[in-house]
Amino acid sequence: MQAPPVRRRSHESEVGCWEVTSRAPHPLLSPYVRGYEAYSERGLSFRARLEVPHPGVVVILTFGPRLRSLFRGQESAAEEHGSFVAGMHDAHVLVEQSGPSDGLQVNLTPLGAYAVLGLPMAELTNRTLDLGELLGPSAGELVERMLRAPNWDDRMTVIDEFIFRRLRRARMPSDGVAWAWHRVLGSGGAVAIGSLAEKLGCSQKHLITQFREQVGLPPKTAARVVRFDRAVGMLQRPSSLRCSRPERAPQRLADIAAECGYFDQAHFTREFSAFAGCSPADFASRILPGEGGVLGDPR
Repeated sequence: MQAPPVRRRSHESEVGCWEVTSRAPHPLLSPYVRGYEAYSERGLSFRARLEVPHPGVVVILTFGPRLRSLFRGQESAAEEHGSFVAGMHDAHVLVEQSGPSDGLQVNLTPLGAYAVLGLPMAELTNRTLDLGELLGPSAGELVERMLRAPNWDDRMTVIDEFIFRRLRRARMPSDGVAWAWHRVLGSGGAVAIGSLAEKLGCSQKHLITQFREQVGLPPKTAARVVRFDRAVGMLQRPSSLRCSRPERAPQRLADIAAECGYFDQAHFTREFSAFAGCSPADFASRILPGEGGVLGDPR
């Protein structure tokens, strides 16, 4: 079977230099893994990026300095990690780094994380945990195998093999939760949770319990995150606010709000502030060039 194609992109400007190498997982892993992104960063003019809720679980395998994460921007909640796992969350996170950084990000689906990591997803909700704490010695062995690989593409193949081995003895998510989660995704977060429970022949309370265990968030919150993530994707498109005529920005925000199913622009702004800690326009102003993420503080 032909290996998935690799995409490479780089950026160099006054804000810093970075190179990102990405590809899809082995095709058989697509229900569990959204993709891989390897990164190498140098000379950054900023310390923190804003990470907002999205419908996935992230594993970071880092070969550089430890990263510092601050949920909801609270200094007292700051944690430092080397390689770590970040579960589903419904609040923004600031991630700080110091100095050059190299690593690989594994983007798991929530149900894939449930199977691969082997624990209830509620234990990861709004948390980042050291990979060694979750996987034991196999976490260090995985990083060592990756370091011995000659390039990023081969390192991603190492991750493929590791996930295949984990899945052979994994507890898989239930068919009902998998069906309901894909309905939430397919609807862009617009599906009625009551209708999901009705079609599954269970109570909403039972569905909420199952979602917390296997997805990490209750279905209504998960649907809000899916809708928010769609809006973030639209804001990050090259044709969005930062490339539009200034007089078009309010109408563009209204268009995004309507397309993503918000009642009105005020509803959109409230939801965006709840998840990102800033307005949509402020978020757009922080987007770094070259697909470099989002600044943790206003420019």
